[in-house]
Amino acid sequence: MKHISTTATAVQKLNRSAKNLRKETRTSLAIALDSVAKSAGYDNWKHVTVCLEQTRSKPIEKALPKALAEFLQKQRQQTPPAKESIAAMLSGMVFALDIKDTERTVIPSDILENESIWLLTAADIWKTVFSADDELAKEDANQSNAEQELISRAFDVLVNFKFFVYVADSIPATVEEAYIRIFKDFPHPPTYIWLQGKFINMEDAHEIRLDGEVLYSSDGEGIVSYQSPGYQDGGTSPTGWEAPAAGMQPFIPRLDISKIESGFYEYVVHYGGQEMCREVGCRSISEAIIEVSDITGIDGYEIGYEGITVGTYPIGIIKNSAEKIAREARATVASFK
Repeated sequence: MKHISTTATAVQKLNRSAKNLRKETRTSLAIALDSVAKSAGYDNWKHVTVCLEQTRSKPIEKALPKALAEFLQKQRQQTPPAKESIAAMLSGMVFALDIKDTERTVIPSDILENESIWLLTAADIWKTVFSADDELAKEDANQSNAEQELISRAFDVLVNFKFFVYVADSIPATVEEAYIRIFKDFPHPPTYIWLQGKFINMEDAHEIRLDGEVLYSSDGEGIVSYQSPGYQDGGTSPTGWEAPAAGMQPFIPRLDISKIESGFYEYVVHYGGQEMCREVGCRSISEAIIEVSDITGIDGYEIGYEGITVGTYPIGIIKNSAEKIAREARATVASFK
């Protein structure tokens, strides 16, 4: 079978077409799936699923939406990045730490904050959130203020991070070496690392071991676990959950988000049948998620969008992956249409 690059969204559309065909022809779903797959150029439905898995396993260079690419180019022309910043990106080590995590992190003297290096890091970060062909970019493209809205959302992502440059003479050769030498002593590891010109998204599948012990692991689907200094059972868990006292259940309210109109969302947080809080006027699903992530005492949320349950997420994942959860929410609702 030849490989056909595809996406989960495209497969969901084929799935919906098959369901419609099944209703129209009163045939079995298996026959409808194969028929739709063949009309799209596949051998059968199994071919579709194999191609999706193969596509997911291959590193794909995403393209930024045109508005973001042009915005970055203009900013770099107006304020050219410092030579030291360029050198750090190409042959040194730069990393992004969640701004909330910096409050608990003692930054060593051989690591310096660099506020202007975002001009060089933004493209890689934005590519993990937005791409020229994703649904969010297409949604914005249909708005009259599409470009400004997309730029605004992009900066909503960027302001969650502080950027640091490692200025020691000896630069780690691998992300494993960097983690063991430097980041294993941080309460929370970086979200992104640029190591000698290579961009590393720490949410991608990684496993870092020291003396046979797993210090850090991620499954590529947003589930991250790591050992923080002083971590013990009953303390702060690797995924960001605050372990409840013995005999107590985690406090996980329900967050329901609904779209009133494009760029205008409402959310409600409730628990045990009682409403905890409500907000109208969020610009996006991710903005609503980010807002509720700061409520103290919450261990996680069961998240619903347009009345459909998306999933249950620990607070550590919610804080670091709001845009990813937002994409999952849109895809989940779309699969029911």
